[in-house]
Amino acid sequence: PVTVTVTNNREKTVKKIKAFVEQVANVVLYSSDYYVKPVAMEEAQEKVPPNSTLTKTLTLLPLLANNRERRGIALDGKIKHEDTNLAPSTIIKEGIDRTVLGILVSYQIKVKLTVSGFLGELTSSEVATEVPFRLMHPQPEDPAKESYQDANLVFEEFARHNLK
Repeated sequence: PVTVTVTNNREKTVKKIKAFVEQVANVVLYSSDYYVKPVAMEEAQEKVPPNSTLTKTLTLLPLLANNRERRGIALDGKIKHEDTNLAPSTIIKEGIDRTVLGILVSYQIKVKLTVSGFLGELTSSEVATEVPFRLMHPQPEDPAKESYQDANLVFEEFARHNLK
């Protein structure tokens, strides 16, 4: 959940609140190309009149299941495999060169407010802010470990004899 608090100290009305999760893929090969793709979105239609405050909680789920038809997003496997997810955030340790070749993936939450303009409903403008975050996936369960727990294991002690 993303909690958005809008404090409107202007004379204009905030007409719409949109929240996105954006995947930013920095493809570092011969040049550095950035690809920004929305992977989750929710919109609130509540209006915030002048000199008032609104707090709204939006639920954003950046899942591959919601983005299967979208092209150009970074994944951690092949799209046809059932254990594939959106690519997790790339974590670069301190002291490592950021220009290393590869695909660096990051995520950000972007909140956009649509504000009414001078002519009321005919014109409007947008105000946006971004907050980065790390998208990680839980460690998958190892089936090999489970089979060891189910087996009846017998431990025997062996002595080593010194042969001279």
